[in-house]
Amino acid sequence: MWKQHIAICTTLALLAIPLYFADKYLTKGGGGWISLDFSGVIIIPYIAFAGVHIAVSSLILAVSPNVRLIPLHLFFCILTIGLLVVGFLTYSARQRASDAANYKKRDEIIQQLRNSIELREWWYEPSDEAPKEIHVRVKANESGRFSGNAEGRAGGNLGEMIFTTNTQDFPHTKADKGEEFSLVFPLHFLKEGKADSISITIYLSRGETGTIVEDGTIIFEDKPSSPYDGLFIREQIPPRTPH
Repeated sequence: MWKQHIAICTTLALLAIPLYFADKYLTKGGGGWISLDFSGVIIIPYIAFAGVHIAVSSLILAVSPNVRLIPLHLFFCILTIGLLVVGFLTYSARQRASDAANYKKRDEIIQQLRNSIELREWWYEPSDEAPKEIHVRVKANESGRFSGNAEGRAGGNLGEMIFTTNTQDFPHTKADKGEEFSLVFPLHFLKEGKADSISITIYLSRGETGTIVEDGTIIFEDKPSSPYDGLFIREQIPPRTPH
């Protein structure tokens, strides 16, 4: 009886070899700009099935050596598949619950960052016709360090860039909770033309003593494509204040 059992278990184990190669070549990701990798979708469930089946059937055979071998393996084939399905469904349910909790927590953090500052107003200096700087007034609803830059484009948010702020010219300031402060962005023109789409980016840093929930970036622009793109928070820029 044990010889037949070992032969069946050996067959189950050896079957993993062709299934491994089938998994390797049949589940390979395709080309194109989206490539999905399904490697392991065949071999991993089979290894789990064979491992559980061999272990449990061997244990039953050791306890009850007179049990009928073929019905034993057929029964435990069905039982093992059932256990794997239950285990998979349980894992999937827990994973979905965990993902939902993480998404909710992340959404709360994004909302706290969004509420950390208010862009009150912005304007050109010395004039709208020949601007050299953009001035902004910001209210900090949480304490921390703040920096930023400004960009101007022709033809919308994705249009050709007319001016920007050089990295070395990014203004930095530290503000307490409830404090209003100003940032000045010197403009570096890349080409001639009029910028009809302005974006103002504010970088938030908690620092050592700030109350900002975490470091983040808020981009104020006209008609944001999305409130949050996974990297940056986007807000509607207020109308330019005449000066």
